[in-house]
Amino acid sequence: YGAMGRTDEALKRYARAIQEKPDFALAHYNYAALLFKLGDQNEAFQEFKLAAKLAPDNTKFQYQLGLFYLKVRKEENQANFHIRKSIRLNPNRAIGLEAMVLLEKNL
Repeated sequence: YGAMGRTDEALKRYARAIQEKPDFALAHYNYAALLFKLGDQNEAFQEFKLAAKLAPDNTKFQYQLGLFYLKVRKEENQANFHIRKSIRLNPNRAIGLEAMVLLEKNL
């Protein structure tokens, strides 16, 4: 729905999915991504954190949370933790390695 320009509908559906199944990590992650796209950084941050907490072995969730800490919150220690965790989970994922280069430049 979000990709089709129906963001209001997408927001409602994600909120409903989360309400019905609060431990649905992917719904939290997608909701966070949409909220971020709409400019709601605070709520997006909470949802990214929750997605990463609910699915601690999900490389993508850890990576995205690390990027959020780095680029939006300017918290290098937390960014470092989550980006390194995403690399440990999947050492062959090129995007995580690129993020480490970005992280090193910011330290």
